[in-house]
Amino acid sequence: MKTTLLAILLIGLSVWAKAQNVALGFAIGSGSAYYFENMDQGINVNFSSPIAMRFDIKYLPPNSYFDIKLRFQYLNSAISGQNWKTGNFMNGEVSTLTSLIILEHINNSKTLNFGYNFGLGYTKQNFLENLEYPTNPVLRNFVSANFSGLLSTKINKKLSIHLEPSLFWTDLVNTFRGAKNWQVAGEDLSFLLQLGIEYTLK
Repeated sequence: MKTTLLAILLIGLSVWAKAQNVALGFAIGSGSAYYFENMDQGINVNFSSPIAMRFDIKYLPPNSYFDIKLRFQYLNSAISGQNWKTGNFMNGEVSTLTSLIILEHINNSKTLNFGYNFGLGYTKQNFLENLEYPTNPVLRNFVSANFSGLLSTKINKKLSIHLEPSLFWTDLVNTFRGAKNWQVAGEDLSFLLQLGIEYTLK
């Protein structure tokens, strides 16, 4: 039954995509994860440069200033040092999977184009304090925000290359609840730079 429903959904999405202005995108990159916690000299927490990947489905409404984008973004960074909440030694990793609704504006009339986007999403985080004990991950769910610039160049009418520097703000709500509620690898900003491709279906 589930297979049948999935097949019907995929066929429906395929028919809808062919009838609309839809673009698919994929990008990969890195940057600086949990920037302020990583840079704070008063605590012993270190994050490695993250692996950042994303997949986008973009709808281009006719005569609209903004395109609408559904984004799935994955980040993974190693973490080491001392957990300032518990005092435990850390030698683990933190990963997030975020679903975002994004509004994007870019003028595609030239060979080289500039633009921007912004949006909100829901993040599922897996915080593994120590890789020697992988059976005790801390799972968190929270709201995140994303703000990006865009540099795009066309390969042809359907295919383009995108360079996107972005600011990814994790656990937006808890940021304003006060320091006593903050978490390791929680409320912070990550700076990302991703290179990708985008293919317009119609």
